Amino acid sequence: MAKIIRIILTATLLLCISENVSAQQDGISLGQTRVIFPEGEKAQALTVYNRGTKSYLIQNRVYSDKALRQAAPFIATPPLSLLKGDSQQILRLVKQDGILPSDRESVFYLAVLAIPSHNKDENQNDGNAKVSMGFRFVVKLFYRPANIAPAPNKDVCNLQITGNSEGYVISNPTPYYQTLGRLSVNNRDVSLNDIPSMISPLNHQQYHFKEQVHKVKWNIIDDYGGFSNSCEKIID
Repeated sequence: MAKIIRIILTATLLLCISENVSAQQDGISLGQTRVIFPEGEKAQALTVYNRGTKSYLIQNRVYSDKALRQAAPFIATPPLSLLKGDSQQILRLVKQDGILPSDRESVFYLAVLAIPSHNKDENQNDGNAKVSMGFRFVVKLFYRPANIAPAPNKDVCNLQITGNSEGYVISNPTPYYQTLGRLSVNNRDVSLNDIPSMISPLNHQQYHFKEQVHKVKWNIIDDYGGFSNSCEKIID
């Protein structure tokens, strides 16, 4: 019993969470900012890099919701691994059984937890609880049905913009998720940290703006995490 209590007391606690996958955290980084999973493919891969000297426990799981509460019909293997310093780990993402929409993309969220491991000397403490600072990366996983075109690049300027009394509405008539990378309204940049930046397929999103909207300019994030060509809409 004493041994069990000691294990509980020395358990690592996840305290610090980061979703900025473009930045490194203590030498840990991901090879890409999103995963495209075409229908018919057996698996997709994502690489976790450790360019530091400290070892980390890496835990992976795919969720259906951004709140990371509901399991998704995908598994990430290995689900738990030790990533030593100056090394890398390839995660394999596999779709499980289950029917997904065939006329539009579906989005899921791959959460990668990185928790620093402790060596033997660090674990020989006085029995007090050990607290470690860990962090989490979250990457979008887009499942792309075979029924839609292989790449959405030609549709990036097909977003429809309409003004209304509350501001403006962006409608997405395409079967792809469209994620805004840059947005300006009336020649003023809009912070995408303060508004929803992803518009669902065949759906729309209301954006509030205090003045009448005359011009909207935007870029879409492409499959590789870069920006598309700039698009512009003049609203009469």
